[in-house]
Amino acid sequence: MNQLLQSLLLDNPLTLMQDKCDAIIDFCKKEKIKNLLEVGSFAGGSAYTLAKNLPETNVLSIDINNFDEYFDKGRNSNVKKILARYYNGYRLKPKDLLPIQEFYANQLTNLDITTATIQTIDIKKFDAIIVDGDHTIKGVRNDLEYIYKHNQDCITFIDDVHFEHILKEVEEIVKAHNLILEWPYTNNQFTVAKRKKD
Repeated sequence: MNQLLQSLLLDNPLTLMQDKCDAIIDFCKKEKIKNLLEVGSFAGGSAYTLAKNLPETNVLSIDINNFDEYFDKGRNSNVKKILARYYNGYRLKPKDLLPIQEFYANQLTNLDITTATIQTIDIKKFDAIIVDGDHTIKGVRNDLEYIYKHNQDCITFIDDVHFEHILKEVEEIVKAHNLILEWPYTNNQFTVAKRKKD
């Protein structure tokens, strides 16, 4: 990876959550989050942005990193186009994502990016978890049910709730676990699930 691309990656981190990171950072500062888990790394740019702006917070970002399947047979072609056009002069491809993740992980001592699913790690220590991985109904349900079974007190950021199937699933699970939803992001593209205060 050449120095110009490295500079671009640091100056304008490669993320699909550009405008949401600021709201998550503000929320984490307000809640004094010490351990943050991101489910769904993609290139790692959002994890890098979060860790850089939350130096007192340990950030772990995980992804299954099966990008061949993610982009197979034209699936997620809109994301592929974003990737190719993100930086002028660089047509980034899916094969570039893992090296970029590694590059970001090596920049900060409070950041780790690794290949895993949420079901394969101990999530008890995390004060907050960002759910932005599998966007199917089954995937969202499995991730959230696992979280609320193994870490009942964490704050959960749930991305892409502007999709009706995700919002419906989130509302059902939140109700079942006696949580409340907050909407810190103006366009209602992500929400925050919190335990009700007694």
